[in-house]
Amino acid sequence: MIEVLLLGRRHSYERLRAVVDEAVTLGVSDVAAIRYLLDQTPRPARPCPEVIEIGRLARYERPQPSVAAYDRLLASVTTEVIQ
Repeated sequence: MIEVLLLGRRHSYERLRAVVDEAVTLGVSDVAAIRYLLDQTPRPARPCPEVIEIGRLARYERPQPSVAAYDRLLASVTTEVIQ
């Protein structure tokens, strides 16, 4: 706990509090994790990419394969234990 408070000297205490809240949200309480989160530079939020119509790619769609034929292999498996 003391090491966490000492990090406030190098970073602002407001930033430290925000990072501690983020660490608790992530489920971490290690000083190294808090130090790591403090050293990360905040990145600007990236806009979501717009959805594009795939159009001509639809011709490559194929049905999912069936694995029902593999159930026949399960019937041939023996449950005998070899000691």
